[in-house]
Amino acid sequence: MWSTLQDLHLQQEHRCELSQLVLGSSKLSQAYSVDPMAFNLTAAVGIAAGSIGLIAGALIPKPAQRYAMAVVTGTTTPNPAMQEYVDKVDALLTESGCRYIVRQRATLLMEGDGGPLTVVTACPGKTLQDGISFYKSPAYQELVKLRSPYTTWDFRVVEGEF
Repeated sequence: MWSTLQDLHLQQEHRCELSQLVLGSSKLSQAYSVDPMAFNLTAAVGIAAGSIGLIAGALIPKPAQRYAMAVVTGTTTPNPAMQEYVDKVDALLTESGCRYIVRQRATLLMEGDGGPLTVVTACPGKTLQDGISFYKSPAYQELVKLRSPYTTWDFRVVEGEF
């Protein structure tokens, strides 16, 4: 019962505050009436300025970003150990800020004998030396030991820009 009385009291307080707010805002709007045409002009100028900014931003040339990239081609013999390699290399790439561009097991080989596997990774903001360091790192070299019995790969590290 006490809770109900408290609730009623609080509701009355809120109604009083709301009434004062409504009365105060109507007095305020009468005192500071806004010319709708002036407001529309301000809105139009704001929209036009924003649009010009977006268009200019899209047209201004951006500097190319450097990427360290790994390009892997070859063949892989199916083996459960390869799933462990894939899981671990995915985590290592994510941790390093890299992502897959292409990851296909059966690409269309037009020339050469590089095998059907093609993997291309890109690491934004990294250099060729960063790519070499990643490949030679103890963490990745452990993964090389894990996968090497089941892979015949050509593994290239390159630097590109987009």
